[in-house]
Amino acid sequence: MTDDLSAVSDQHLERLLGTLRLPAVPAPVHDRLLSLYAAHRATLEPTGVGAVLTGLRRRIEAVLQTDTWGGMVLAGARGAGGDRQLLFSADGVDVTIHIQPGTTGTAHLDGMVLHADGADHRDPVRVERSGEVVASITTTDEGTFRVRDLPRGDYTLVIELDDLDVVVGPIELVNA
Repeated sequence: MTDDLSAVSDQHLERLLGTLRLPAVPAPVHDRLLSLYAAHRATLEPTGVGAVLTGLRRRIEAVLQTDTWGGMVLAGARGAGGDRQLLFSADGVDVTIHIQPGTTGTAHLDGMVLHADGADHRDPVRVERSGEVVASITTTDEGTFRVRDLPRGDYTLVIELDDLDVVVGPIELVNA
């Protein structure tokens, strides 16, 4: 029955897409988009509404909980000079980041990814600046990671979990 419902939903969606036109979209562009959609749908296995979601990764943004730059200090955190401590949370994952001055004009990031299940994980972490990957690392079994000598600027960390990307940032490195 679910397959029948999916087929009906697919047919309804395709019929709707074929009739829907937005005034700001020229007809040739609309037709090209519709053909690209149809070609993409043809590559999905198995067919059905659920198949559209197969293979997609969810992407969520972590929420900044604490930032010592604003004067709040985490319990037990050491802070002196240019050191800065951040805590982000998202979907059962906490990410701590400690920023320290590096060599001239740079900063070091030491971080830890903490999972709610308490288990050890080795998670890939991408460091991005303006959409470009500047570093790719993997956490240790305990969830720690380290990035050295990042020049001043805004950075985003993307932590790759099973089917979820947790986006941390932007993190502004100003006192590098």
